[in-house]
Amino acid sequence: MNSTIRRAGVAALAVSAITTLALPASAAPAAPVYDIGIEVSSKSTHVAKDALVEATVVVSNKGTVEHTGGDWFTIRIPHGIAFSGASGDTWNCVPRLSEAWAHVHCRSEAAHAPGTSRPPVKFTVRPTIAGSDTNVEVSVAGFRRSETGPVPNSALLRITAYGTTAY
Repeated sequence: MNSTIRRAGVAALAVSAITTLALPASAAPAAPVYDIGIEVSSKSTHVAKDALVEATVVVSNKGTVEHTGGDWFTIRIPHGIAFSGASGDTWNCVPRLSEAWAHVHCRSEAAHAPGTSRPPVKFTVRPTIAGSDTNVEVSVAGFRRSETGPVPNSALLRITAYGTTAY
C-alpha cells in the first residue's frame, strides 16, 4: 500500500474520531416527560384583619406528553389564616382544617394534555390576626412529576394584615 493512501486513511479515521467525540450529550433526543407546574395569581396583599383575600391557582402541564391519573395540589392554611372556600371547574377541593397540618386538598381527574393549563381554582382566605405577615403555600403533588430540573412546583401568597390588636 502506498504511503499517500495510508495517510489519507489515517486522516479520515482521525476526523471521524474527532467528530464522534465532539458531539454533545444533549444531541440525543430528550425523553418525553410531563412537567406539572403551579402559579398563584396574587403574590402579596396588604389587607385589614378579617378582610377576604381571593387568589387564583393555575396548574399547567409544561411537559411534552399527556399526564393521566389526575393532578392535585395542596393549599396550606397556617395559623392566623381562616379558610373560606375553593372551587373550580373539574376540581374537587376538600378542606382538612381540623388536622394538625391544616390544608385544603384539590384534585382533578381529567387527562392533562402537554402545553395546557387546567381550569383555574379560586380560593378565599382571611387573616384573623391584626399585624400579622403570613405566607399561604400552594404546592402541586411532587411525586407525580417527572421533571428533572427546577420548575415552579409551589407558590406563596403573602398576606399582611393591618389593624388594631387587642392585648
